[in-house]
Amino acid sequence: NVQPCGARRWTLEYEGLSAAEIRQLMAHYNLMRGSSGTFNFYHRRDAVTYSGVRYVSMTIPQRQRAWNNAASIVLEKLQ
Repeated sequence: NVQPCGARRWTLEYEGLSAAEIRQLMAHYNLMRGSSGTFNFYHRRDAVTYSGVRYVSMTIPQRQRAWNNAASIVLEKLQ
């Protein structure tokens, strides 16, 4: 019986976000960042809700157009 161990990571890449969506992502990131801030993450492809997920990083590149915001988010769940 083999049990997986270690960290599980997801990289979320967003393009074409509105300014309101970027503000919402930033507010959640600022609320949950740090080693004690964890949340539930629903993975659509696996149809599984993972608990105890935390942010590893969030990158918002310089935008080229006001209506075309992008973001890259790395999430991690320790097994």
